[in-house]
Amino acid sequence: MEMIGRPGFDRMSSGMCGRFTLATPPEILAALFGLDSADWNDPRYNIAPQVKIVTVRGSRGSHKAQSLRWGAVNPRGSRPLINARSETVATSPLFAPAFATSRVLVPADGFFEWTKSGARRIGRYFQQAGGKPFAFAGIAVNPPATTSPAEPAAVILTTKATESVREYHDRMPLIVASDQFDRWLDPTRNLKDATEVIAHGAHTQWTSHPVGPSVNSVRNDTPENTRRADPTPDPQGSLF
Repeated sequence: MEMIGRPGFDRMSSGMCGRFTLATPPEILAALFGLDSADWNDPRYNIAPQVKIVTVRGSRGSHKAQSLRWGAVNPRGSRPLINARSETVATSPLFAPAFATSRVLVPADGFFEWTKSGARRIGRYFQQAGGKPFAFAGIAVNPPATTSPAEPAAVILTTKATESVREYHDRMPLIVASDQFDRWLDPTRNLKDATEVIAHGAHTQWTSHPVGPSVNSVRNDTPENTRRADPTPDPQGSLF
């Protein structure tokens, strides 16, 4: 599946989640999501908004991979809508239809967030225990009728940060536990089931470590982005 970058897009997203990784071997992803090994891209270490990402749709026993662009058309501005708040997604005029009928899983194995140290921004890499893959809760949003091309776009849901993330951001991506995949994906279920999946994901804890400046540019897509790198302190200025 193609990964299409936005020309010149080299800024760190101000949203959460704004960058993530998917480098788990295809056979492990295939087993977790019930798909074929051929459905997966090459390892990616810096997935950014407005590229094509792998999503999982379908119901029990019939999961399928679908390549969707990450970021829905923003009717109020030029920046794409890459996240939706899980607390209001069911009632949002923009997102409620997709939440009701087009819920998806977004496979990942980590995401990035940034903090400031003086004038520098320091990246931090968040994973599940042991670095195992997981699924962001997502929705496939249909574009306005006037948009071309008229293809749905993936949006990742977020929730209030737990203590493992709160020091770095007040929001975190929402994940769907593997035993809840079909409950999330099945559009025929009562929406109460989907809201209960959201409530469960809101308690997720993460492990994390600082990373080097390589990840700051989306042009860098190598394992270096995820390696631990103890940040160097800002040089102390002279008092005189």
